[in-house]
Amino acid sequence: MWEHREEIGVQTVEHLGLTLTALAGASLLGIPAGLLLTRWQRLSGPSLAFVGVIQTIPSLALLGFLLPWLGIGVIPAIVALFLYALLPIVRNTYIGVEEVDPAVKEAARGMGMTGFQMLARVELPLAAPVIFAGVRTATVIGVGVATLSALIGSGGLGEFIFRGIALNNPHMILAGAMPAAMLAMGLDAALAWIQPRIRRLLKPFAIVFALTSLALMPLVIIPAFSGTDFLAAFPTEFMERADGYRAMSQVYDLQLDTTEMDVGLMYQALKEGQVDLISGFSTDGRIQAFDLQVLEDDKHYFPPYAAAPLLNGETLRRHPEIREALALVSGRISNLAMAHMNFRVDQGHATPHQVAKDFLESPGIAGLPGSGRGPND
Repeated sequence: MWEHREEIGVQTVEHLGLTLTALAGASLLGIPAGLLLTRWQRLSGPSLAFVGVIQTIPSLALLGFLLPWLGIGVIPAIVALFLYALLPIVRNTYIGVEEVDPAVKEAARGMGMTGFQMLARVELPLAAPVIFAGVRTATVIGVGVATLSALIGSGGLGEFIFRGIALNNPHMILAGAMPAAMLAMGLDAALAWIQPRIRRLLKPFAIVFALTSLALMPLVIIPAFSGTDFLAAFPTEFMERADGYRAMSQVYDLQLDTTEMDVGLMYQALKEGQVDLISGFSTDGRIQAFDLQVLEDDKHYFPPYAAAPLLNGETLRRHPEIREALALVSGRISNLAMAHMNFRVDQGHATPHQVAKDFLESPGIAGLPGSGRGPND
């Protein structure tokens, strides 16, 4: 952490900016929406069910779904965090107002208060602690989910976490996880101190929260629209490996603007024109499906990467025929053939079993065991 203190500091600010920007938007929409649902009860059930369904969507799936429409970077990350923050805020606002003592409401009506006056002077102040608890929950959720946003090039502390996972480096994982945990605990502790005093501190808190969000927003939003003439996207592992981007940039004398992304999302980003260069796999079926161009490594920087089957030793001792079967196809699957088979699975939606069976029965592989046998071979 000390060696990367400057980078961690920048990523912490990015992480905080993503969280507070999304939280500000969710609060501005979620609290009024929750209040409206208390007046339109028929809409409350479907509306709460809808925001609940959003909460069940896996984070990575939601980010991948937003990528074709919003691109990569902070915008889809903020939208995803905004959607995840809606449920606790909308639900707590609705429940907080609904749970106000009916006798208090009746007394307010008896005093001649209008519906708006009763909401502003009675219901909302009494429901404020419950509403604030929803904001507090959304904040902690946002800090956690924001780590996944690093997979689409939005920055934040998730970059160190995924680098550590890719390199099996627990120290690097902790370098991202510990600041994220401290940030979550710090925000939660600050909000916990404010919560019992929320009625008295509501206006000052709202002002400070708004000013902080506005101050951090340019640090998050402006880079998203600054643009660059040429942007390269690499997985976190490639950015840190000794034979990764840093060494490649020296061999080819490259000075690229780079962003870190999940391997599975890079191809889609390249297809959509959101990035210009990725480090992919020459046998990936999406190269053919998306009509991508593989660049020639004319300086022979990359060593040959040959796929190697790894098996559990005990399994191999129990089933020695596996070794014999694999030896029969060793060296007989070209990169072009592998790319075509991957294309059939990824884009043609064929099953791996069927693709493998067709390959074994193809003329170039004729005579291998399994050729012409039943569907379970």
